[in-house]
Amino acid sequence: MYCRRVFINIWRKIESYDQSKGRLFTWMLNIARNASIDTLRSKSYQNSQKNQELPDNVYKGVANQTTQMNVDTIGLKKVLEKLKPEHRGIGGISLF
Repeated sequence: MYCRRVFINIWRKIESYDQSKGRLFTWMLNIARNASIDTLRSKSYQNSQKNQELPDNVYKGVANQTTQMNVDTIGLKKVLEKLKPEHRGIGGISLF
């Protein structure tokens, strides 16, 4: 649909192409680029890209996982164990 609109636009504006100003390919590319920018700036496109609510089933399976498992999988516990006890501070106490 989008490409069709660009080609129709090129077809309608072909008389405005000036060979002395540049290649035909560059002229057509600029028309396509401008159409893309217009689409990205349009309200309908911006509204379609807004955040949408996640369905309830997205959170299934996450409830059984614990924070402890996630911290272990990223290796934070191992890193903190390498620190001297006085340098672990609140981070080590609150996580483990």
